[in-house]
Amino acid sequence: MKSPTKNRHNGQGGTAAGIDTTGGSGSRIEGNQARDNTGTGILASGGDIILRNSAGNNTVANFNPASGINFAPVQSPSTATSPLANISILNSQLRNPLRHEHNTRF
Repeated sequence: MKSPTKNRHNGQGGTAAGIDTTGGSGSRIEGNQARDNTGTGILASGGDIILRNSAGNNTVANFNPASGINFAPVQSPSTATSPLANISILNSQLRNPLRHEHNTRF
């Protein structure tokens, strides 16, 4: 299984999105993590397909737009009901990636 893309800390010195597809349409944004950006986590156009992403601790918004015909629902981790859901993570739910994060492969 391919690991998700992790986009963090974009916009050094100015506002920027972690993932920005507003220059086009028809992109598939799937399985990404966008956090700690000085802008929007995932900034997309209305024609993009957005599903199974997580975003948190972004200064402007986690997802923009936050809904649409090609946009899977944005839900919290504890109440997600859709297997295609985009997860919006509250700041209090984020772990510090520099402390106590271990990846184990089986």
